[in-house]
Amino acid sequence: MKFLTKLILILLIVGSINFIFPIDPRYHTYEEMCEELNTIVTSYSNITRMETIGYSTGFNLPILAVKISDNPNLHEDEPRVLFTGIHHACELIGVEICLALLWELVTKYELDSFVNYVVNNTETWVVPMVNPDGHHIVMSGIDTLWRKNCRDNNNNGVWDPEDGVDLNRNYDFLWHLGGSSNPLDREYRGPYPFSENETRAIRNLAYRERFIANICFHSHRDWSYGEAVYYPWRWGNSWCPDHNHIRPIAESIAVNIPSELGSGYTYSPIYGRATEGGLTRNWLYYAIGCFSYTIEVSRGYFPAGNIVDTLCKRNLQGVFYLYRRLFSNKITGHVYDSITLQPLQAEVRILEAYAPPETTWYRVSDSVYGRFYRLLSPGNYTLQVIKPGYNTKTIYNVPVTLGNTTQLEILLSPNPGIDDEGVILNKKRLKIPTIIKKSKRIEANLGEFKKGKIDVFSSTGQYIATLSNFNSSTENFSLVLEPNKSGIYFLRLQENNQVQVKKIIFIK
Repeated sequence: MKFLTKLILILLIVGSINFIFPIDPRYHTYEEMCEELNTIVTSYSNITRMETIGYSTGFNLPILAVKISDNPNLHEDEPRVLFTGIHHACELIGVEICLALLWELVTKYELDSFVNYVVNNTETWVVPMVNPDGHHIVMSGIDTLWRKNCRDNNNNGVWDPEDGVDLNRNYDFLWHLGGSSNPLDREYRGPYPFSENETRAIRNLAYRERFIANICFHSHRDWSYGEAVYYPWRWGNSWCPDHNHIRPIAESIAVNIPSELGSGYTYSPIYGRATEGGLTRNWLYYAIGCFSYTIEVSRGYFPAGNIVDTLCKRNLQGVFYLYRRLFSNKITGHVYDSITLQPLQAEVRILEAYAPPETTWYRVSDSVYGRFYRLLSPGNYTLQVIKPGYNTKTIYNVPVTLGNTTQLEILLSPNPGIDDEGVILNKKRLKIPTIIKKSKRIEANLGEFKKGKIDVFSSTGQYIATLSNFNSSTENFSLVLEPNKSGIYFLRLQENNQVQVKKIIFIK
């Protein structure tokens, strides 16, 4: 009823908003997309599963994701890849390509050997419509050039032209440098990073699944920006640490997509700038090491309906190049405790493509299987595996050859550098209890540790909170656990170049 009331109020103000272009019926409405997704997961339940990963900020609509795998209800030891559409409401082609990809995978699973291999050996997640609220504004003809979501910026209880956040400026990587601070602007970045339900839904899914690759489908009304593949990043005078590996993939995706103009394979690989701020691809690369690409499809927000199927088919050629690339030119393997043989979540560095956490966050192995992946160009590399409480292992001259995968099984030997009393960091002791019962807070004695910072993560690696810039007169600190749930948490303590991790068990 609340949603219907909002829609009625929206329609009452239609006359004050610019109607620009009619929408071709070839494009899916939100309801039509939901119906099609239900058809897919019902008809192909053996290889698909649908999940609601969040609810939209304005109208509380489910944000739907479909997983495609030969064991869709299991979290397998396989590489995971993410495809998304409709961060920007008016860029309608994104949902159509995502739906076309789903149909391609499910209908050809038993007919095409490579599709069969993809489904059996990866976990693919597809979120066709990240921004269902804004998409509704466009498809309803209320404002066919609407870009943002439907956050109620002026708190008047209805959607109007002063509302909305540009979701692709709302991610927490250099957020303050991107978009605009003016709510009236089409690129308004929001009141703070991850302020929107939609971006938090993608963030939480990414932290949970640890994707190694991603494509975000966009389209641009300016022809000069169309038909391009953007990749991370140029930052001042420096490239991203993986530039020599991430750019060639962008180039190959681009040359595999034929131009809409029929003049050959003319998509262009283009580096984006880190300082644009708040972008999905840059955050995914920074936060979890995902090789993330933005494809600006076609030339125009919503191309004519009679070419949509052709555009989808052409762009799937780029998608399937990315799939092929996942199975070659990489180093992968597991990290185990050398005594218990239990999988370990450890930092895995490729020293030739390493940067400190201010530039890219720690690249870690999977907490369930100890699995890590690094997509690399052919060459020899130095691999370093680091985990507090264990001896660091460095492996030299690890080869990556064209078309092949280098597999490593790495055993880390325990080092008694962390005890149950606390954490020794740079010869200073911070006392933290190992088990916390019936409290909403982590409480500890700072001891001599007063200049670094403490980050709190869940057992799945999801960031929770940071404590930094301690008051020199303070002897104790506390952090509220959010979400306030029982479980295992990790405190990462950093002072200068010293990093230690403390595991705690929280019992509510």
